[in-house]
Amino acid sequence: MAEEGLAANSTAAAANQEAVVIHPTASKQQQKRVQVESRTVISSRNVTGLILRVRTLVQEWLSVEVEEESLTSAEGLLTEEAVDTFLAAGGDLGDVVPFALLEARKTFKRQVDDGDDGNLNDLRALACEILARRVVALIEANTTSNTGQHSHVSLSKRFVRLEEDGDEAQPSSALESAVDQNCVYFLSGPEAQRCAEEIWQGKLVQKFGEHRNVFFEPHHINDASFISRINPSRLSVPQYAYYSGLAIHIAFIVIYTFSTLEFTGLDAWEIVLWIFAAGYLVDDLTRWFKMGGLDKVISFWVLVDLCSDILFVAAFSVRITGWIEGKDAEKAYHYRLLAFQLLSCIAPLLWMQLLKLADGLQYFGVIQIVLLRMIKEAAAFFLLLLITAVGYAQSLFALDAADGHRVKGSVSVISNLLIQAILGQPDFEGPNKKFGAPFGTIIFYFYTFITVMLLANILVAFFASAYDKTVDAADSVFKAYFCSKVIASVRAPDQYVYLAPFNLLEAFLIAPFEPILPRKVYATINKYVQGVIFFIPLIVIAFYESNWQGSAAHRIYLEMIDDMPEERVRKLANVSGISNVKDPVIEGEEQQENAVISRTPFKQLASKLPSVKSGSEEKEESNGDQTVSNTDLAALMSELKALRSEIAALKK
Repeated sequence: MAEEGLAANSTAAAANQEAVVIHPTASKQQQKRVQVESRTVISSRNVTGLILRVRTLVQEWLSVEVEEESLTSAEGLLTEEAVDTFLAAGGDLGDVVPFALLEARKTFKRQVDDGDDGNLNDLRALACEILARRVVALIEANTTSNTGQHSHVSLSKRFVRLEEDGDEAQPSSALESAVDQNCVYFLSGPEAQRCAEEIWQGKLVQKFGEHRNVFFEPHHINDASFISRINPSRLSVPQYAYYSGLAIHIAFIVIYTFSTLEFTGLDAWEIVLWIFAAGYLVDDLTRWFKMGGLDKVISFWVLVDLCSDILFVAAFSVRITGWIEGKDAEKAYHYRLLAFQLLSCIAPLLWMQLLKLADGLQYFGVIQIVLLRMIKEAAAFFLLLLITAVGYAQSLFALDAADGHRVKGSVSVISNLLIQAILGQPDFEGPNKKFGAPFGTIIFYFYTFITVMLLANILVAFFASAYDKTVDAADSVFKAYFCSKVIASVRAPDQYVYLAPFNLLEAFLIAPFEPILPRKVYATINKYVQGVIFFIPLIVIAFYESNWQGSAAHRIYLEMIDDMPEERVRKLANVSGISNVKDPVIEGEEQQENAVISRTPFKQLASKLPSVKSGSEEKEESNGDQTVSNTDLAALMSELKALRSEIAALKK
């Protein structure tokens, strides 16, 4: 199966060979390097071979533990020559090196999680991230000096690598890989910020090629007139889609407000409410599916969306049950009331979404990150609390059964007692009267002490730790958050953007015709439908781009702006047919035309890297440098005797 997959990839690569355009780029070593174009198709075996090569280079270079400062400081081991060496390790695919380094970082982090030489592999992962950022800076410096323009390919281009089982992974770019791994140092770099900001503003736009190839290219306007700017494709620009979605969400809140003002039967407001809710649900499910699951997009707002969707689905299900039970008036009323009550609980989540208007400001952005980290830290607390509460609840149930008479609604009574104790309002009279005094009271005392005095303080410590870690590096953390926000908006590419709830129109009335209509006809239909539905947002976007974008006010506003452990690495090398990971040679149809990874031999690369010594070796060397030889000591003593005799002669 792996050979069939590789053969299929070879066919796809051969079919796209005309897309391979390579330009020479300057180099300090005057070697032939090439700049990969955004449309260039790079085979998965080439990418995998480069990942294995840079990983092996880092592994053999950092063979001993060093001080972290020696990697992070400007005068440390990662010199300009070292950065240029790693760029040379990519041969003709230098733009792939940042992605390869970040993927190599992922493998080292996985080894840390597996308990394999944690400190050393942590240092290697850190070195990979620092090298990736500095290689991007070097590529951009070379490109700018040659063309006068910034390069985005090394950051935005998506590459495909092989998994250890021989299958191809989902396409991913260096920016996406850094966001997945929360590489704050890499994402806070000026190059990553510039690329993310250009994607956010629509200066870099997604293009759709053959074989589902998605890439970024600069947005050019041939006709600068106002009418020509009314283009439905601009709805795919992240900032326009973001704020248009917020405007629609405000309309949704208005509809929700009128629908829940009074407890009545089915009316027009409720029908529109359910249509909006269905649109948001479909939009969320589609986005999460395209991204490969919730774990790929987890954030504070995703959690809010998830809770809202669950409550909407629950309320709608109960509402449907009420309609089914329409013959029984009492049951129908009960279910309708329950559905209304569930809808009422969604209000805080809907209004909370309006905070997105301010998440472009650093203060609110950092607060969101703090909240998400607090939620993650609280997971351990709630696990301990759950285990403790279940144990004490069982004890109270047993005491309740001891006298042969159950307390009415004992489950509700015990649950309220335990929850009130956690919230700081324990009812000590309840256990004494209802659960076998004095044992019930004693048990409840112990429970209150453990939850209020111990577990609650642990939770406070978790929250303080999450706050300190985030605020101490607020600037870098916010920049990384901005990148993750941009990547989340383009990670599930949609050629024709229909914002919720209009995505239902696309799903049921337009998308079914895609397989049977010619591509140009289908594109024309979408263009006109989008133009009618989103006429007002498109007018606002055209006005903004023609009058305000690029102005001084706009510049002021832009203040914000399972993978491979060691054994899997060997397995990956086997399935990719790469026998020598140091100097990989890609043979067959998948060999890129005029593109060679191992143009510079591995030994030559390794010899140019600075020598790495452990802390103990450096200390011994330092002590050795301070040792004075016997010859030097004898010469010093003779000079002192001569000086003493001269001083005595002067005294006489």
